[in-house]
Amino acid sequence: MKADQFDFTKQIHEARTEYELLEVCGQIGKAFGLPYFLVFSLPGEDDNRLSDLDLVSNWPEFLIEQYDNNGLLQHSPIISYLRSSTEPLLFEIDKINRDRADGKANLAIELFKSHGIHNGAYFSVHLANGRLGAVNFSGSGSQLDHQQLVELNYLANLLYSKIHEIRKSDDELNFGLKKNEVNCLKWTSQGKTSWEIASIMGLSEHTVNHYLTSAAQKLDTSNRTHAVSKALRLKIIT
Repeated sequence: MKADQFDFTKQIHEARTEYELLEVCGQIGKAFGLPYFLVFSLPGEDDNRLSDLDLVSNWPEFLIEQYDNNGLLQHSPIISYLRSSTEPLLFEIDKINRDRADGKANLAIELFKSHGIHNGAYFSVHLANGRLGAVNFSGSGSQLDHQQLVELNYLANLLYSKIHEIRKSDDELNFGLKKNEVNCLKWTSQGKTSWEIASIMGLSEHTVNHYLTSAAQKLDTSNRTHAVSKALRLKIIT
């Protein structure tokens, strides 16, 4: 598949839902020979879990779970690079992790390679309000040439802006609930306890309770039971 077979710019602009945008991301990745994608806001110094970030991704769930369980975010050489440079980063998983400060180089390399991620590129992106993020396309194909890098850098910025445009619209309809808050409400509606939800979502029980309390406040309800009832009535969850 050649990248010029699709007018990706038009598809991004015309996307109306996050699901439609996920499909576009997948098409872009396949066209450039890098089928995995990850779109996220840059973590703060105290963030230590990839799953807690504002993610749009088709990375395998087990990969993200193991990445977090092994504490690979805080000393990530890629995150360090993205915090210090706005230039695109071409990487090979062996080389980029070789000098990890936490001594987990082999662990990181083996984890990504086991899921077919050997190389790729990260692109620094930002919104008009200054919010910083990054877009990754990765896989096991050939390294990108200069022209492909320029094209993907342009598309990455469009994707990041569009995702937040769609989410802003969704937030106006959903009382500003975040994705994890909605998911916690959904699991609660199915009778799951905070401990069970924490296990399902790969979070701590404390974090789950925080999301449920925050959701209840945003929905102007007194407790999680009332919040679930209102979310069902408004069709925020089904």
